[in-house]
Amino acid sequence: MEQTKDLFGKRLFELRESRGESQQELADSIGITRQSLSRYELGERTANIDLLKKISEHYNISADYLLGLTDNATVDTNLQAVCEYTGLSDKAILTIKDYVYNLTASGAFTPEDKADELFYYVLNTVLCSLDFYDVLHYFGNMQIYSKQYFLATLKENFFDYINDKYDTFFTSSNWYQTTELDVDRYKISREIEKLSDIFDGRLKINHLNNKELLHYSGLTKQEFQEIIETNIQTAIQEAEKDEDLANLRNIKAMKLLSSSDEISKLINEILEVPENFKLFMENERIRFINEWEVEQNGKHNPPKE
Repeated sequence: MEQTKDLFGKRLFELRESRGESQQELADSIGITRQSLSRYELGERTANIDLLKKISEHYNISADYLLGLTDNATVDTNLQAVCEYTGLSDKAILTIKDYVYNLTASGAFTPEDKADELFYYVLNTVLCSLDFYDVLHYFGNMQIYSKQYFLATLKENFFDYINDKYDTFFTSSNWYQTTELDVDRYKISREIEKLSDIFDGRLKINHLNNKELLHYSGLTKQEFQEIIETNIQTAIQEAEKDEDLANLRNIKAMKLLSSSDEISKLINEILEVPENFKLFMENERIRFINEWEVEQNGKHNPPKE
C-alpha cells in the first residue's frame, strides 16, 4: 500500500508539472484543498475512487497508470496494445507518429519523397542494428553508475557533515563510478559512429560498380538520364552567356552530347564498366602509358634478324 501511495503521488506530481499547473489550480479543478493535494503528491494520503476518477478525467489518462498497474497513461486501447506488445511507452510511440507527420506536413519532404517510408526505413535499420543494442546497453550502464554516483555523493556529504560536526573522521565510498561513466560515454560515441556508417554512402562507393551505384542512388536509368540532360542543358545556357572562344568550343562539344540518344548511349557504356568509373579511367590511363612505352621501346630496339 505504501508503495502504491508513493507511486501515485510521484505520477500525480509529474503530470501536474508537465501540464504547467500549480497545486492550487489542480486542487480547484478536482474539488480538494491545496493542502490535501500536497499530501497526495507526497504519498501521505491514499486517494479514493472518486478522486482517482476526477484526476483521470482531468488529464484524460488511464486510472491504471496512476495506480502503477501500467506504465502507459493513454486511454486509447489500440495504443495500449501497441505499447504492451513493444514494451515502449505511449509517449515513445506517439513521438514516432508525430515525427513522421511533422516531416510530411511541414513541407520538409514532398509526398513523392515518401518521407514516412524513409523515416521508417531509418528507424527499422537502427532498431535492428546490434550497434544500437550496444548503445542502449551502455546507456543502461550509465543509469546504474549514475545512481551509484548519487549515493556515493550523498554518503560523502553525510560523512563530511559528521566529520565537521563531531570533529571525527569517517571514510567515504570510492569514486570508481566516474571512470565507468566516462568509459560508457566513450563506447556510446563509438557505437553511434558505427550506426552513422550504415547510412553514409561514401563508405560504399569504392566497393561498388556503376550499376550498383545507380541502384543505391534510388534512381531508375530513365530518371538518371533526365538529370544528366538537365545538367547539360543548364551548362550550355551558362556557357552561352560567356563570349570566350574556349567556351564557344565547349558549347559545340556539349551540344553534340546533349541529344537523348547520345546520352542514353553514354549511360549504357558507363553502366557496363565493371569497376568504379574513376578507377576504370585510371587503369585505362596506365594501360595506355604502358602500351606507348612498349611501342617506344620497340622503335628504339628493333628485333634482330
